[in-house]
Amino acid sequence: MTHALALVLLNSASRDQGSRWESCVAAWASLLYDDGFWERVRVSAARRYGVPVERSLIPGLRAGLREFLERRMPDGDIGTRVAPGPLLQREADAAKLLAGVGGLPSAEGDGGPLFCGPLRVAELGRTAEFGAFAAAQEERALQATLQASVAASATGAPSADSTPAPPTYAPATYTSLTYAFSELGLAQLLLGQHKAADALAALAELRCPGCRKRGGPGSGGVCEPDCARFDELNPGYAGLPGKHHRLALDARGLALEARLSMGRAELTAARPDFRAAAAYWRRALVHSRELERYRETQTAIVDMALGAARDAHRVGRLSLAVDTLEATRSVIGANERGRLEGQLARVLADRGISVANDESSLLDEPVADLRRSVAFNPHLLRAQVSLGIVLRGLAAARWSSGSLSGARDTLREAIDQLTAALAYFPADPDLEEQREAAVADLDHVMWQPDESGR
Repeated sequence: MTHALALVLLNSASRDQGSRWESCVAAWASLLYDDGFWERVRVSAARRYGVPVERSLIPGLRAGLREFLERRMPDGDIGTRVAPGPLLQREADAAKLLAGVGGLPSAEGDGGPLFCGPLRVAELGRTAEFGAFAAAQEERALQATLQASVAASATGAPSADSTPAPPTYAPATYTSLTYAFSELGLAQLLLGQHKAADALAALAELRCPGCRKRGGPGSGGVCEPDCARFDELNPGYAGLPGKHHRLALDARGLALEARLSMGRAELTAARPDFRAAAAYWRRALVHSRELERYRETQTAIVDMALGAARDAHRVGRLSLAVDTLEATRSVIGANERGRLEGQLARVLADRGISVANDESSLLDEPVADLRRSVAFNPHLLRAQVSLGIVLRGLAAARWSSGSLSGARDTLREAIDQLTAALAYFPADPDLEEQREAAVADLDHVMWQPDESGR
């Protein structure tokens, strides 16, 4: 009957084409996760063919129906607010989330629950009812989270953050339900498909056609408080206090996730664009301040960069690892910079040592790397010893090229550096050996006539 209704709607002359397609999509999506419908299909098939039909076949049948419908969605602009293909995916995903919490109970309490997407909820005139349902689900989820946190504290179980802030939003399952039954649903879908740029574009305009026509940017890009269509388009928010502001904040949260994802994609591309990655992350940090998630966002960015740098380091791409950490360091504040600089010190030391060991390479670049490594982490003994060795090598190269003054300056730097290093590693034999050798080298060079100017 639902399929027949969809076909009637599609071929009706009483509505514009876009509205007809939206109604069809709403009707078809309402079947996909309706357990009662699939049970009737199973029983009917068993009766028709005279053989048992196992319930284990239902997921395959459901997936087949969804693929069948998706393949037959028209391409191009047919007057719907969202193209029919993505619209069906959004409706079906929303119906699946609703099924995961048992469906929307019958209004009278004597019928079966409803498993559908936001279009169907609006068509049935149940937006207020759904809003109250979604708000209750979120409240229960928040209470469960608080109780779990209290229980963990009472038992001394470690938490991810020793000083967690009070939760502002519900856990992901229920927040996703709220998002899915709103104008955020398409962006949520696109983020799940790793299409962050498309998701960001979908978040650019969340107002109904009427609010857009009236002009002005709106508050946070959402409908005005007096908009009659807000609940219809956003039933997941209909029961929440400050629903317009909440939608705008959640849209900003999705934009933050999209920009983080876009930065990660630039960072891990075959040919990374570090400038673009840094730009995306700067915008993400702007969003995070509005959401009071600045520290959390910084941590996420640093975790991404450290992971990418470790991968590059592991396969010997030391310059890529350095560039990754440098680009990230340019956007991160002092709170998280220490983790970056610790890893950067190690990678710079490895690159400096690797280049210095190549007899065909000049020593100026490895010296620069090792200087920076020691500046970032003076407790890295390997870098301290290596810097002393390479400075002595650079002094020898300058002497060989005829620059005795350059050799003397470099040896004085080596002595100062090794003396400072011994303050961190008192009586270390390698540092003492290198310092004594640098002093001897300087004594020898000081007695040589400087002929560089002749």
